[in-house]
Amino acid sequence: GAIGAGAVTVSASGQDVTLTNTSNAMTSVDITGANIDVTDSNGIDIAAITSGTTLDVIAGDAITDSGTMAVSGAATFKTKKNGGAAITLNNASVHGFGSVKAETYAADGTTSAAGAITIDEASAMDIAGLTTTSTVSLTADGAITDSGAVAAGAITINTTGGDDAAARAVTIAGQTTNATSWDVSTTDGAIAIDEDSAMAIAGISTSGTLSLTTTGALTQSGAIGAGAVTVSASGQDVTLTNT
Repeated sequence: GAIGAGAVTVSASGQDVTLTNTSNAMTSVDITGANIDVTDSNGIDIAAITSGTTLDVIAGDAITDSGTMAVSGAATFKTKKNGGAAITLNNASVHGFGSVKAETYAADGTTSAAGAITIDEASAMDIAGLTTTSTVSLTADGAITDSGAVAAGAITINTTGGDDAAARAVTIAGQTTNATSWDVSTTDGAIAIDEDSAMAIAGISTSGTLSLTTTGALTQSGAIGAGAVTVSASGQDVTLTNT
């Protein structure tokens, strides 16, 4: 049956926790467990996830965080609301995920919706997937890579907190990737972006190398500051004329 409660705390160290009744209405959850699955009919606040192996959170409104999440494997966050609902995971750079996927859908669970996505991780970040028609902001104290498809509006990435150049690299390549624009900042990490459509650069800042690959035209609305720049856009227009 459904759980209707305010703050919910579950202690089940090493055990699976499955709270997936679609009528659940919980204000927040603080869960210690292994494979953790949470569904809520409204918005939900993640107060803490401890010792998680995997984490799957589905909500009928916004997902937020007020505490630390430690998940060694895949963490997936999904909102389902007509008009979109945000996913905001930016509590003081303390989260650690094996990989992270964030998706904002309409109530049908299949149509991409305009929920802004913000993820802040205290280590390297592996993007297992991003789906939204709104903005995405990614901040990591380590390199950012992708292992899943990206479909989003304007994407902003910051890895300036990494320990060295390798830990400040940004590599979005090898997966199906489509975004409205890209704004990427890293002190000296190499940046590589491979897009399966036209590419718009809102800004690039690094003293490292920059590699841009696109199947469509390449344009810019903001300045590019980088070391050696490589562009691959066979048969397409390349316009890098920011003054």
